[in-house]
Amino acid sequence: MAPNMGMYRKIFGILLCLSVLVTPGFCQEDSATPAPAEKKKVKTMIDYKDELGLSEEQIKELTTALTLYANTLKEKRTALQAQEKEYQVLLKDEAPLADIKKKLVEIMQTRFVLRYADVLTTRRVTKALTEEQMTKWKQIQSKARAAKE
Repeated sequence: MAPNMGMYRKIFGILLCLSVLVTPGFCQEDSATPAPAEKKKVKTMIDYKDELGLSEEQIKELTTALTLYANTLKEKRTALQAQEKEYQVLLKDEAPLADIKKKLVEIMQTRFVLRYADVLTTRRVTKALTEEQMTKWKQIQSKARAAKE
């Protein structure tokens, strides 16, 4: 096995965990979104702090990283939805190509920010946890996914 395969597996595991944690809330269409009282809170690593054996310093780091990521997601997804609507209007109105190009570049930049925030958060979380904690977190996620099926 290549020397960096362990690192790539760890990064992939974290990305997978983050996507499992964050994606479900954004996959539903507006008409299918339950009322606020019906929404279930998505559990994060912080909710499993005892099982993972997180220190106060780790809890602080993870809380900061996950909060920043969630805020970025919310802000940029809202912006992206608005940009996509504006793009559709430009197409419908047969706007000048320069205007369409400008809007597409804006959309591309917003998507870049979203993806890069995911990478930054993954790296930050990876750095904050020990290898044993990451292994335990993957086990917790596997059990949670199995329970949903």
